[in-house]
Amino acid sequence: MKAQTTVNTNLEQAINTILPVVATLTDMEWARISGIIKHAYSMKAAKTMLDGSDMENLNISLRHELLDEPYSKLVQKQSE
Repeated sequence: MKAQTTVNTNLEQAINTILPVVATLTDMEWARISGIIKHAYSMKAAKTMLDGSDMENLNISLRHELLDEPYSKLVQKQSE
């Protein structure tokens, strides 16, 4: 039962965090963001949670795809 409580707490925190963000986005903006996140999960063989390096790569992908930040500059920042 404790595991279910943890899952519910994590989901509740996610809902409370994401709703204010979603309220500011168009359908197309949300589709682009969720598509990039879905792609990050699909790159993992076991489809488990994303770990630290996955989150760093996701940050780079989001910034490159959505904000047009140069990929090479983002990768350089990551290695510093």
